Amino acid sequence: MAELVKLFNNISRYVHFSIANQFAIIADNFGADIYNIIHMTNYKYPRGVIPQPGMNAGTCLRKDFGMINEGIPYTDLLLSAWKVNEFMPKFMVDNMLKRTEILNKKVAVLGYTFKKDVDDTRDSLIPKLIRYIERENPAQILIHDPYLDQSIDGLYENNKLDDVLKEADIIYFAINHNTFKDNYIKIFQKCKPSAWFGDLWNVGRQTKLFYTNPNVEK
Repeated sequence: MAELVKLFNNISRYVHFSIANQFAIIADNFGADIYNIIHMTNYKYPRGVIPQPGMNAGTCLRKDFGMINEGIPYTDLLLSAWKVNEFMPKFMVDNMLKRTEILNKKVAVLGYTFKKDVDDTRDSLIPKLIRYIERENPAQILIHDPYLDQSIDGLYENNKLDDVLKEADIIYFAINHNTFKDNYIKIFQKCKPSAWFGDLWNVGRQTKLFYTNPNVEK
């Protein structure tokens, strides 16, 4: 029973997050801002709260979903939740391409771990995001994660944040580390005025998934 409590707890969170991600996809297709919609939907409404969208994976959520789904043939709802959550890296690249080119651009990826404020990269969705960016032939992909060593999983270099921001034409807030959230104004100031942002987590508090540098005054 205790194991099922754990599984059901994690799976319910995973499904809940997938609803938010599905709504984010739908809102963007309508040209609407998901964060404003979620705020208005949740405002003074007591019957459940829609969470914020984001890259949702990790060793617990992915594993626990898989344990139930593999052994039971009728978990279509859980499989659909998995498909939505796993689609988000591709969504962030495809829908950036609707705004600007990635070809021959320098792309920054801020965050690499599977969730905020940890140094654990297991089952992170960020490698998948990077692979989709690579398919668009950028000039360079620059990665920074404040919780990781200089070499990330033996695959990528962990660049200094200031160097990444100075060079990038496109910046993805891939993980909502608090250091990014607490310093988002400084991040904008250090980026090119023409830089585009992909911000599924609303780290930059612009209530948009995609936006150009708001050029916050120093």
